[in-house]
Amino acid sequence: ESHYHYRSDPPDFVTIAAREDPMNTETTEMTRGGGGKYALPKHPPTDSAKVASMVAGMQDGWPASMPAVLAIGDEAITGSHRLAAARLAEVEPRIIDLLEEGVDIEALGWTLEELLTTAEDDDIARLLRDAGRPDLAHLACGETS
Repeated sequence: ESHYHYRSDPPDFVTIAAREDPMNTETTEMTRGGGGKYALPKHPPTDSAKVASMVAGMQDGWPASMPAVLAIGDEAITGSHRLAAARLAEVEPRIIDLLEEGVDIEALGWTLEELLTTAEDDDIARLLRDAGRPDLAHLACGETS
């Protein structure tokens, strides 16, 4: 049985104050994605120009060319900038929950805390390849989070 869970009553999209300042800490609140999934970013965005560029590309929704955000339960392990941009553009991000995909991070020697604090995109891609999911591994490196 997994000890990961989804938070209840997640907040709606970002406030007006955060729209005016993409680096506002409110952009680290949960973002609702498609299929009723929510994700809490791994860290606040660090590059306002990157977020602004992504927002501009989301005028018609989540771009098909933009990698999905990888999450474990409701904790995003990639995509902090993508989630901030989605909140600002008021679009639903594409979120792939690795638990739903059958990836057992603990069996592969990782903890959620390690993935949130020390793992780099290359580590996440290697974990996914080790889990037999090369189809997801490319998403970890497709766009820096």
